[in-house]
Amino acid sequence: MDQSNRYIYTCESLHKRVHISRDRESLGIFLALAASSTIQLGPSHPLLNSQRDVKDLTARLRSASSSCIQLWRNSGERMNEFAVMLIYQNLVLTSLQSEDRDNKTRKQLDDELKDGLEDLAHYVFKADLHEDPRTGIVFPSWSVEMRCCLFVAAYSIDKSLCAALRRPPMIPYDSFESSILPLEFEDKTIDSYMVKDYEIMADQISFEGWSGTYCTATWLRLRFRLSVFREELYRPNRHSKETLQDIYKRLSDEWGGLPNHTKYPCAQKDQCTEKQRLLLASIFLEYLFIWFQAEQSVYQHTSTSQNRLIPVAQRIVSTLLDITPRIQSADGLHRGYSWIILYYGIPSARLLALALNESLLPKAAHHFLESFPRGKTISNLAGFIARMDMVIMTQEGNSNALRDIHQRFARSFDFAMNCLGNAAKGNATATSADKDSNEAVPSGPDYERTRKVLDGIQLRINDEFWLL
Repeated sequence: MDQSNRYIYTCESLHKRVHISRDRESLGIFLALAASSTIQLGPSHPLLNSQRDVKDLTARLRSASSSCIQLWRNSGERMNEFAVMLIYQNLVLTSLQSEDRDNKTRKQLDDELKDGLEDLAHYVFKADLHEDPRTGIVFPSWSVEMRCCLFVAAYSIDKSLCAALRRPPMIPYDSFESSILPLEFEDKTIDSYMVKDYEIMADQISFEGWSGTYCTATWLRLRFRLSVFREELYRPNRHSKETLQDIYKRLSDEWGGLPNHTKYPCAQKDQCTEKQRLLLASIFLEYLFIWFQAEQSVYQHTSTSQNRLIPVAQRIVSTLLDITPRIQSADGLHRGYSWIILYYGIPSARLLALALNESLLPKAAHHFLESFPRGKTISNLAGFIARMDMVIMTQEGNSNALRDIHQRFARSFDFAMNCLGNAAKGNATATSADKDSNEAVPSGPDYERTRKVLDGIQLRINDEFWLL
């Protein structure tokens, strides 16, 4: 290991580095964080005058942050974790801004994100962040945990963006040491310990590194563990039924082994804030969605039944509806929930809408569950369509695409409700012999038209929300 390009910081030197020297990395990190925070403010937040002001401000902040990266490169300074953090925060900002495409083409956004990912991966390895900092050279413990946090954050965003960009991961799982996960400690706890004193800290945590206290490391650890399975799911030649079922089994075992305070259904409401509940729910939804994608891949590559997809989709939509009341505010809907609706909700709700309309056909034409939970599906879809109304009111850049998707959901839902209403009227006047025959159902052409309406949702996702 080359130790010549490693810094050994102390709290005093870091304080001077950030507050006195005003170096480029620290300033760039601050600018990127300020821009990201501005983007995520509610549309009616008192700090904002208008949505246009937000776009102008974040564009200027990002430009200044990018300039700091270029100035650092031109300086010829040695690689350090603060430079990697700057590149990481700038990439996070780019991904947030790309949710509102404006006049940029998909290729422009592709290029910006690919360049950012390539930079991040290059400097992660150049700074040796993929190696366990708890062995070898001695760092202050806060620096050790910062390096671990930075690496797992870089690994996770690499998986998310590479999946969206449909390219292989640039930080593969087999390129680093598995013990690199940060410990679940609050920042204030990690202040003066040195690496040799990790035995003292170990008394406060479990063998797996959990302490039971919510902190930054909690979310990074959880995201990292699920990102490993996301990487496996998107590897080439990983689509055999046996391989996908093995991924799902290990995913279930991983989830089952997590401590209760990290699980959305298990965590005590009085032990976490609304923001923490939202984060826990997003982790749970990520787990369910990887499961959903694995089952979907089994169906697509083996032509098996979609029966196993329905319960997962129901669970995803039910969770979305469950967390909504806790995150509404006077400023409108929390941006995080809007993203969750788009990413997890739309694909799941589309499958439920398809299954609901197919359940109205004669039984011989069914591809879904024989005992389809029609009532629960109707309730979930009605609630989801209402939540989409709320999301549309908080969106600007992609509002036309969202309205189109919302209308497609509404049309398919109205079609199903009309069919059920007509069947009920027919049954009320039918003879007993008639009741033993097929109910009043839509014709094949009617169903195919509705299916095309719902297929248009997938096309919209691919065109407008490809980054999600």
